[in-house]
Amino acid sequence: MTHFRVLSLWVVTILPLYLHTGDFAEIIDGNEVPPHSLPYMARLEDGKGNLVCGGILINESWVLTAAHCKERTGYFSHRIKKVNLGVHSVNNEAFRQLVDVKKHVPHPYFNVAEFRHDIMLIKLKNPVKLTNTVKVMDLPNPVSDVPAGTQCFAAGWGLTQQNGDPSDVLMSVKVTMIDRKKCNSPNYYNFFPIITGGMLETPVARWCVEIS
Repeated sequence: MTHFRVLSLWVVTILPLYLHTGDFAEIIDGNEVPPHSLPYMARLEDGKGNLVCGGILINESWVLTAAHCKERTGYFSHRIKKVNLGVHSVNNEAFRQLVDVKKHVPHPYFNVAEFRHDIMLIKLKNPVKLTNTVKVMDLPNPVSDVPAGTQCFAAGWGLTQQNGDPSDVLMSVKVTMIDRKKCNSPNYYNFFPIITGGMLETPVARWCVEIS
């Protein structure tokens, strides 16, 4: 339980910066990241190579992701069976390490209805080999919340347009965190399924998440 308490606080900091690609996550008007500049990013796939979610490699045997990725519905209706690391373009296998999943460890209090404690660890069947294209992201000190105005970015292989296909390459978009109360007010997010660029106070791109 101690590990989950620490990770729950940590995920508030990290996942807004490096968001997984689930929930029909869309990076619109974003940019392709320089190849292998985010070597800790993990592409979580089903047994046929289809995208399920994204995650972050936190040591050679564990990946951090969202708990709702364990059983997806809708477009990404697949179970995570493999973790693809060292990948920038899905079609380029030069640096890829494809590892089977040994087990999923969702937060014990994850609430799928409200997405509370939406955090999960994935144990890899075999440890990965750390290279220039596969690296671990160190866990920072936990914080209770990300301060408003913090410059962040979302990254993933998700949809780049509505009703489109997942991106072949790793994409990212810059965002600015806004105050939580402001975000949840009636004039902003208010638990509706879309977050627009105006809500994130970024003039260059739009990031929206449609909860399935």
